[in-house]
Amino acid sequence: MKKILFSLLGRALLLVSLTALASCNDDKIGDVSLIYGRWEATSFSGYEKEEGEEPYEWNYGPSEMAGDYVIFNTDGTYVEGSSGTTGDSGTWRIQGNRIYVTSDGETIGATIRTLSSTELVIEMRYSEPGYEYFERSSYRKAD
Repeated sequence: MKKILFSLLGRALLLVSLTALASCNDDKIGDVSLIYGRWEATSFSGYEKEEGEEPYEWNYGPSEMAGDYVIFNTDGTYVEGSSGTTGDSGTWRIQGNRIYVTSDGETIGATIRTLSSTELVIEMRYSEPGYEYFERSSYRKAD
């Protein structure tokens, strides 16, 4: 009887834990309109690891990121560039705590870690057997 009770209790706790974890993935960004406007890059860091090889890491600060920007328009379009030159452009959308950008038919998703009137932090993670990639981009509002 004790085993069954603990087993049921364990399953209940597992279910509660999984529900809590699932809800973390669906966190919503409070005021999506905070993303509208021009954002200047302040840092870009991350790593790439392949099985059997040394990881490649990077960490660029404000001086290396000077001039890099992204503009999120209210009509769902974006433009990014560097020092006055336009780079990539396309569309964007936010779903939950994820932002998706589409350019040239390719859509990339990332997690929004911070979105305020002055700061935007986005993380992207990808892994498959033998390979892992992570990047974190930080911006400050320019408008």
